[in-house]
Amino acid sequence: SRVREGHADLEAVELALQAGYDPGGLVEFMAHGASARSPSTLERLLLTHPPPAERYELAAAASHEALVTHYDLTMRLAARMQDLGRSNRALELYRLASEARPSSPQPALARAAILEGQRRWAEAAGEFRIAAAASHSPELYAIADALRKHPQPPTPNSAPDAQVAAAMDEVIEKLSRVRDANAHARARL
Repeated sequence: SRVREGHADLEAVELALQAGYDPGGLVEFMAHGASARSPSTLERLLLTHPPPAERYELAAAASHEALVTHYDLTMRLAARMQDLGRSNRALELYRLASEARPSSPQPALARAAILEGQRRWAEAAGEFRIAAAASHSPELYAIADALRKHPQPPTPNSAPDAQVAAAMDEVIEKLSRVRDANAHARARL
């Protein structure tokens, strides 16, 4: 019946996450079917599965709910996506982990590390501020402030004054420590 098929889709989302797979893949797959034409009234009566658009909407909502509900699994999956080079998906997953546990600085630190690696300094500074607020860490506030004041590290050709270069060296050193701490935390997951 359609109800059972709908429940099976919801169960598939949960099982995918429990097995370490991104339930977003299932949602993405269902999006292709959802873009097809709507079934006629007669076809709706004869369908054994819910209409594709309905299946997509239910799976998308279930995926979001599962990712927000299971913080540890979402953090593990985000780290896996990051390791696979899927940084944008990792950023999305770390954002969902923050929804699950707003008081944890780890998702914001992970996002900051990704954004810093992509040389998106202003966004990285914002993530450090979020992590600092969650952890009440003056060091993270200092990193965020330094990134905001000097959004790009000096390059050999830019000839910055000695004070700016020293400040950025300090920020880069702190970023390295935070990145190492983040890698250690990911290894424990």
